Amino acid sequence: MIYLIRHAEKENSSVHAKLTKKGLESSFIYGKNLKKSNIKLTKIITSPIERCLQTSQKIAEAYKNIIIEESSLLGNPGIFVNDGDLAMDIFNQYKLIDIINMQLSNQELEGFNDIKNASNQLLNLMKTNKDNTLYISHDAIISPFIFFIKNRKRIVQNEIVNYLDGYSCNKNNSLNLWSPYSMSNLIKK
Repeated sequence: MIYLIRHAEKENSSVHAKLTKKGLESSFIYGKNLKKSNIKLTKIITSPIERCLQTSQKIAEAYKNIIIEESSLLGNPGIFVNDGDLAMDIFNQYKLIDIINMQLSNQELEGFNDIKNASNQLLNLMKTNKDNTLYISHDAIISPFIFFIKNRKRIVQNEIVNYLDGYSCNKNNSLNLWSPYSMSNLIKK
């Protein structure tokens, strides 16, 4: 089983925002509850952005000797960005929901990679890490990736992944059987 989740609550909308105190606490509780739920993680692969690293480190505290790896496919810049400056102009010009819908409709965006080729990069990473891996990334990567895989052409605001929510996938030799896997209930004490 693989899991793809968004980092915990962040301080602000800055690209380099860190987790809030609540985000740090929620990540730790999340990790404890994952373990209590008998989810046997063998590895965490995370975006190298600080808030994702913080999320992974707090979750890993519950598992002790779990491996944490960083991948720029999950952030900084991530699978979709090929020019950070041009992409940042797009992020400053449009709302995230609009950017995702432009990606899903195959609209060309300056500074962005083609959604199909970009998504295939992340699928290939997931195929090489088959054993109970937790991936930690960002809403701007998870949402377009998942809805592209689900062959959606448009989404609405409330479908964008929330903090510490994400998706799971059974590994029956394919990665095309995605289903929503809300984990926010795991942070309840």
